Amino acid sequence: MEKPQPRITTAAAAMQQMDIEAEKSRIRRMLERIRNHAAIEDLEALSATVNALNEMLGQSPLPQKLQDQIRMRAFADEQQVLVKHMDRTLRVAVEGARRGRKDVMGQAVRQLKNFIERWQFLQGDQDVLIRIEKELAEVLPKPVEAQQDAAGTEEDHGPPAKTNAPPSGREQRKFVRYTWPKLQVRAADRLFEVADWSLNGLAIGNVGAEELAFLRKRGNIVAIELLEPDHGLRASDKAEIVRHDPNKRVLKLRYASMTNPCSDIARELRRRGVEPR
Repeated sequence: MEKPQPRITTAAAAMQQMDIEAEKSRIRRMLERIRNHAAIEDLEALSATVNALNEMLGQSPLPQKLQDQIRMRAFADEQQVLVKHMDRTLRVAVEGARRGRKDVMGQAVRQLKNFIERWQFLQGDQDVLIRIEKELAEVLPKPVEAQQDAAGTEEDHGPPAKTNAPPSGREQRKFVRYTWPKLQVRAADRLFEVADWSLNGLAIGNVGAEELAFLRKRGNIVAIELLEPDHGLRASDKAEIVRHDPNKRVLKLRYASMTNPCSDIARELRRRGVEPR
């Protein structure tokens, strides 16, 4: 005769069930706070609460599938408010540019970049970012590098006219340049070494006239993939070709969008305790 199986009703199992019920109750309260913040469009409080919920889920005993559903629900609530703030800030930037108020426009653009980083964290629709970047590009002043490129490279039109640019052909960048950690960039199925990189552009080496012509077959904007082999990091974006130094075989690129791969890589490096230099 088969022995009856013992019922699993241990004290540990009962305590675990109590912990899960308590966790669900805490999460319900957090979701209610998120809905309240979203209703009055208090983005600062909303983001802080979503962050707190996200951290709570990271330590949660709930099943992963349920965690993901809760997280996506909270993210969606914040996205609805965030897109409204982005649109309002975009209008401020456009109006500032129209009135010649560079201070107003600059502040709005900086705020938009913060919003865009948050939108990426929330895994928002990329079409929203494309729309915002397109509208913003119409009012932003054209960078000096792009103006130089529009006139042609040194190979096409001979030596450039005298300017106030830094010596040795080093174009001005808004952010500090890094040479370490070493990055690689894949463009048009070819792998290049990155000479230096910043949060708005990079320089890649060993690019002669033949490689430049190959890259430009697809236009002045190319798809790139940045690789950081030592830490297994990678990120993708599009970059605009802005300048080529045929003597040093160095090609200068600027990210074609306001969201750029180097900021993602730099942020992850710092999270891992590695400071770019």
